[in-house]
Amino acid sequence: MSSDVTLVADDLGFAYGDRSVLAGVSLALGSGRICALLGPNGAGKSTLIRLLCGRLVPATGRVRVGGDDPARSASARRRIGLVPQQIALYPHLSVGENLRAFARLAGLGRSEARRACDRAVRTCDLGEVVGRRVGTLSGGWQRRTNIACGIVHGPEVLILDEPTVGVDLPARLAIERVLRALAEEGMAILMTSHDLEEMGRLCDRVAFLDAGRLVAEGSPASLIHDVFADRREWQVTLDALPDDEL
Repeated sequence: MSSDVTLVADDLGFAYGDRSVLAGVSLALGSGRICALLGPNGAGKSTLIRLLCGRLVPATGRVRVGGDDPARSASARRRIGLVPQQIALYPHLSVGENLRAFARLAGLGRSEARRACDRAVRTCDLGEVVGRRVGTLSGGWQRRTNIACGIVHGPEVLILDEPTVGVDLPARLAIERVLRALAEEGMAILMTSHDLEEMGRLCDRVAFLDAGRLVAEGSPASLIHDVFADRREWQVTLDALPDDEL
């Protein structure tokens, strides 16, 4: 895997009117890496994602994707895939039809779109459901289809907002396998999450955003050690219920 830097956010600041939302946020993400963005509600995560995707222009600082500004460069925006937390699919269309629609919306020609859809189906392991209507699928299959539509145009950077929220453990592990496969192919991945166990399994780095500032960044193991040190959580499982007298 290459460690070349693909996405750079340098000293970003943003405000809605007089309300500061982000201040001095800097972040770099290399190809083949998975970074989790953490923070409480209202920390500025959604605003930061919009800035990284070029949907907002920073008041201060700059964003570069492959060296270009996504707010001003269509080619930079094409390097990015965005997977929102809400399922952003056409429920009355099949998985394959959704993929073809998103590929054409991304500007791919008919034959190129067909090849791109085939790759996305293989990468996200959707062959079992490719002909089924999205509205009939379980949440796990819908989330994998959501990811497939986010990568069908072949981005270098993938940004996901809570990609495993609301799904059971088998579906979550399947999504994690997809993200690992994408990283192994060289894609740079930034995802929001609230699941510490998931981050430990999946991510190379974690960045914690609070009140618009990046307050901690590092590997999951190092951050957990800094916060919890040698403290441990123990879980006790009883083979039988205790007697009522105890």
